Amino acid sequence: MTDAVRGAGPGTDRPTLLMRAVAVFALVASVMIAAPVPLQALAVTVNFDQASGDLPEAGTHTIAVTLDTGGATTTEDIVVDITATDGAATGPDYTLDTAEITFSQPITGTASLNVSVTITDDALFETDEDFQLSLDVRPNADGAAPGPTSDHTVTILDDDPAGVTLSDPSLNVTEGAAGDTYTVVLTSEPTDTVTITPTVSGGLAQVTPASRNFTAANWDTPK
Repeated sequence: MTDAVRGAGPGTDRPTLLMRAVAVFALVASVMIAAPVPLQALAVTVNFDQASGDLPEAGTHTIAVTLDTGGATTTEDIVVDITATDGAATGPDYTLDTAEITFSQPITGTASLNVSVTITDDALFETDEDFQLSLDVRPNADGAAPGPTSDHTVTILDDDPAGVTLSDPSLNVTEGAAGDTYTVVLTSEPTDTVTITPTVSGGLAQVTPASRNFTAANWDTPK
């Protein structure tokens, strides 16, 4: 007697194919789960501490710049470029001493560095003048960027008031005798010619010469 076995033939491979498909799916799922999650940039900002400030017309001064990580920790150095733009104040009036500052990592919270500027001490009578500092953050992995106070306006306070200095505030002259002399000089450099005209009340004396002129070239020479 011959025994017959059912299920023989090509159909017997279906369970094997199904198992292979399940294994491939599991492998793909495993790879997808194991894929690393991209790091998100930190909320790091860089600002001037103040949007504006006054400086005297002389000396070297510092202006603070602060980096704020928002509580996170930086993973690389943050480099900040500083530039200056003329306003009423121009190149001869000031010098930007710091063109770049670097906040070295790691920093958690806040850190401050100073930008240095030197103001020229001149003798020129002029109005207060200003210029602007700006900061820019170089590309970085932490996503640090300029904050809302990325500009700082500097106002230079003039310390050269206009005026005239007399060598003698009063003179005693005897009638009929030889006269006396005095000198005048300006207290600050003028931007145009200044004419000093003396007067005598009551017309009892005569002053010569009738006037003296001062310019930017001779304003500090008594006449």
